[in-house]
Amino acid sequence: MTPREILDKCPKGMTVKRIHGHYYVYEQKAFKDPKTGKWRARSGRCVGKITAEDGFVPNSDKPASTKEFGQYRLMEACAHDVYESLCDKLGHNGWAADAFVLACVFLANGFRPISHVAEHYSQSYLSDYFPSHSLTPSSIAKRLREFGQKQEGIIAWQQSLIDSSSKRIAIDGHAVATSSKYNDLAELGYKSPELGSEMMNMMTAYDAEGNVSLACRFFEGNKLDKKAILDFVKFFRLRDALVIVDKGFTNDDFLDPLGENCDYIIPAMKGNPGFKRLLARDKRRDKEFVYKAGKERQIVEWQESKDDKGRRAIIYKNRATADAELAALMEDMERNPGKFEGVAKSDIAATKAGFGVICLITNSEMGPADVYRWYKKRWRPETYFDVLKNHMDFAELGLRDYYEIQGLAFVSVVVDQIRKRVWDRVSSLGKGYSLPEYLLRMRGIKVHKNSSSWTAENLTVKLVAELGQMGVSMDWGKRYLVPPTPKN
Repeated sequence: MTPREILDKCPKGMTVKRIHGHYYVYEQKAFKDPKTGKWRARSGRCVGKITAEDGFVPNSDKPASTKEFGQYRLMEACAHDVYESLCDKLGHNGWAADAFVLACVFLANGFRPISHVAEHYSQSYLSDYFPSHSLTPSSIAKRLREFGQKQEGIIAWQQSLIDSSSKRIAIDGHAVATSSKYNDLAELGYKSPELGSEMMNMMTAYDAEGNVSLACRFFEGNKLDKKAILDFVKFFRLRDALVIVDKGFTNDDFLDPLGENCDYIIPAMKGNPGFKRLLARDKRRDKEFVYKAGKERQIVEWQESKDDKGRRAIIYKNRATADAELAALMEDMERNPGKFEGVAKSDIAATKAGFGVICLITNSEMGPADVYRWYKKRWRPETYFDVLKNHMDFAELGLRDYYEIQGLAFVSVVVDQIRKRVWDRVSSLGKGYSLPEYLLRMRGIKVHKNSSSWTAENLTVKLVAELGQMGVSMDWGKRYLVPPTPKN
């Protein structure tokens, strides 16, 4: 079995083989099994070796004659407007190219250590696309630090995303496990017991209708959402928007100024005395509407009132959610009767009465059904956070400096902007592909250098037709991006 310390040093998309006690790295290409119709992996040529001391060592210093092409060309073709918008705000001086290239590598390979990012870049056709542009581990760290230090253009770019969005903006925080050993923002936070470590708070503004990240910053792990949001809105201006947040953002210092320029939706905290008074006063919910949850239709009862501050307070009861929570309680009582010994029947009855119930506070004039539906869309950022949670390991990334981490927050938004555009094209095919599945297919497309020209390899007739349908050319001579002027 190959040791973990060797596997961790293998560039993504490659495979390791042990031969006579040494570990060699081979290209890995995807192909479709004609018998089963499933995608499989096949080993290609040997590109280097791995040792515990030196990590991945390429075969030679000569430029590679075969490079990764398919997935990067797909990103370039679908998201060249992202690159152009970066050039507009950051200048055509290498910053935009660095941000775009880093984002492409992260999207294709996950949030890898910066040493791996440099290797992925050198193995991709992007390194030939920008012949005067190079990325090394030290230059990547330096650029991320600059992104975090010189924020004017970075903030302006994210603000432009907010201003041009659907103006249906969900804001949420997410606990990222880390350690003070690795970075400056690590602190013990409310989720540290669950995570088993210190944490950071990653706060993101997300277009709930457009399904894409708009702005992001990291905060200390011991800073709650209701405090971190006060700093977040110092960087990003929210105007003429519907802002959707969770109960953790309950803070009048945030909501009162926000209400002067925006509509907002926030749930009342169930333990709050005001919430209990609302429930006691408005037990009757004789109005209802149908809420579509995926393919399922659910009946939602509602009653409108005012909270202690005179704001609209709409109490909802989702019957399907209430039934599911009641079934879970009954099952728990049957399996663990001792757990409920000594619990008063009135307490159990009160618990049952709260099943499926939520109270939303809003200053908007939209109807109760629309308030409920938009609040439910606040879960959209969780998709984004799940991607980061599965791929962003700060111990591996090797980022410790505050400014490098804020630079990474910015690049993560670029990643999601590219992801959104690629996904829109792939989903337009209507063939049920997932984005990871399609990127894996595109990983099989390489470019090979013959004399002075490059040609794409592993293109099938079907794939060429699909790419044409998405407006993506595999012609090496086609250029979607304008290379930057020499780096400053």
